[in-house]
Amino acid sequence: MLKLGSGRVWFNEDGADCYDGLRAIDSSISAEAGGRFSCAVNGSIPPIKHNWRAFSDGQTGGASSFEPELANGMHSITLIVTDASGRTATDTVEAKIT
Repeated sequence: MLKLGSGRVWFNEDGADCYDGLRAIDSSISAEAGGRFSCAVNGSIPPIKHNWRAFSDGQTGGASSFEPELANGMHSITLIVTDASGRTATDTVEAKIT
């Protein structure tokens, strides 16, 4: 344990801040009509970096929503979010376009 000012910080044996590990980032993808995807992110420290990928078509996006132009068929849409502290969360959804 190391005193810092009026507070305390606990480190594990690897030197990682134990309190830091308690804050987790989580994301979820919502598929909307018309082939638009949006996300919700919880437990993060702004600003958030969004990295969308539609693997079948190689399309990418960097905003909180993603509207790729997809051909008919099954598509895997993946979102990786990174917050200001460097924490990441990944979510993937399978979408059928008809």
